[in-house]
Amino acid sequence: KNSIYLTNIPQDYVKITSGLGHTNPNSLLVVPMMLNDVVFGVLELASLRDFSPIQRAFVQKAGENIASTISIIQNNLQSQKFLTDLQYISKKSQVKEKRLKEKIAKLSEQQHEND
Repeated sequence: KNSIYLTNIPQDYVKITSGLGHTNPNSLLVVPMMLNDVVFGVLELASLRDFSPIQRAFVQKAGENIASTISIIQNNLQSQKFLTDLQYISKKSQVKEKRLKEKIAKLSEQQHEND
């Protein structure tokens, strides 16, 4: 749950690759995407240069913002599922109510015929 900043990176850990070739990074920043002590993921950034304190703080804040967005999306999806389930239960209940009313109407009709 804490950020990790490394400047001594093992040679075989990761390579930075571009159209010009590939090389080993000089620094690595690993930041949890965390909100309210819940980790939603991890940002891992490698760089040819050292990350400045401002850059590290920016990535930390970006991780919090991404975690917040993920949390909101998850809550919206859960709310949508609850709404869908509620609509299904409501329709099912309406069908049962309709059948019950039909049975009551038939029984009432039969009772009138018998009287």
